[in-house]
Formats: sequence, structure tokens, C-alpha cells
Amino acid sequence: MKKVMFVCKKNSRRSQMAEGFARTLGEGKIAASSSGLETSYVDPTTIQVMSEIGIDICNQTSKPLSDFKADDYRTYAPSVRNPVSSFVFGCETDDFW
Repeated sequence: MKKVMFVCKKNSRRSQMAEGFARTLGEGKIAASSSGLETSYVDPTTIQVMSEIGIDICNQTSKPLSDFKADDYRTYAPSVRNPVSSFVFGCETDDFW
């Protein structure tokens, strides 16, 4: 199964939503995770909005990028142009979402 990592600055909104969409729409096909350059909390509004469209992310937590190994992931999807996150995962990409 392919593993995908969504990364944003604080792992509070965008990357949490992306993880939720990927887990739901890619069930059985991909294993989705999300992380941030910093940790924070999952924004309650984000949880509410996702719930309104039938995706439950209430058990997701904000996680630091440093908790993950780049070699474990096939795809890395940063939400911001951040050379630090690209460096940590050892890839040079312009595929920002």
C-alpha cells in the first residue's frame, strides 16, 4: 500500500483535511498521514467542517514532521513552499497543493 504524507506548517488545518480526504477516498489504496514543521492542535472548525461533509477527523492529532522517516513514504505533499520541509524529506519538488 502506498504511503502519503501531507505536510503544512502547524498540522492544524490543511494537512489534517488532506489526511482525512485521503483516508476516506483512498481507503484500501493508500495510507495517509499528516504532520507539521511545528505541532499545534487540530482546529475545532476544521473538525466541524469535515464532519459536515461526512469525514470524521476527530481522532487525528497534530504531529511533528520529525516523528516520521522519509524512506517510509512514497509521496510527500507539502502545502507551502518551505525549503526546510523539502530538505527534511530529501526531495526537491514543485508539487505544492
